[in-house]
Amino acid sequence: MVKLSLRIKRRKLLILLALGVMFSRNKVRTSFALEKGEFMRLLKEFRISASYYQFFVHDSQADFNPESFSSVTDDQHCDVGSERQGYLTNGQTICFGTLAHLNVHWVEIFLSQQIPDFNKAERVIALPLQVNSGKVRVSVLFADRKPVAEILIPAGTWTVYLLAFNLGSDSLFLRGSPRPKAESVEGELSDEQLKARLDYERYKLVLVPGMQPPIGVLKGAALLGESLKN
Repeated sequence: MVKLSLRIKRRKLLILLALGVMFSRNKVRTSFALEKGEFMRLLKEFRISASYYQFFVHDSQADFNPESFSSVTDDQHCDVGSERQGYLTNGQTICFGTLAHLNVHWVEIFLSQQIPDFNKAERVIALPLQVNSGKVRVSVLFADRKPVAEILIPAGTWTVYLLAFNLGSDSLFLRGSPRPKAESVEGELSDEQLKARLDYERYKLVLVPGMQPPIGVLKGAALLGESLKN
């Protein structure tokens, strides 16, 4: 009965997201802020300190509550996804899991008119996000509840593509294992230095208007922890 109830909750969430696409698709497309002939635009880039190996992408009106994603055991989550898969979502907040032990990552946010190219990414996750406020925030734990970044986009349903690179790698660890010669402590790197380290774990968030199936893990290991074994 519990499993049936969870399946119903998941199905209900997907139905609500689909309805959101039906009512918001035209508004999103007609308000989309790219120039003619422009398919993708970098909006913002920054470092995050992903405490507890996670960060959140959410509508600014959503009171993202990390406890709501971890108050029950992993096999009882009624949200879409699981901690093992490396993501959880309730429709207006997405929690993404990370792997590098120093927890410092470079993140780029793009707007795009089309599904991004996955070829160079190690792992790709696609999830719908309902943005009622017209603002998307990236937040982490223990940051005084202030967002790390905020971007303005037209209200409606969007698909968030998370492209992950070099999972488990930073200045002290390579694919989760200690480097033979540690280079430095991550906090010593400036933003410019961190951005230049293309061999460290880093992320691209690409926002595409509307709900773009399929969703879930589109490339890479189905379970986040399995990524380091490849």
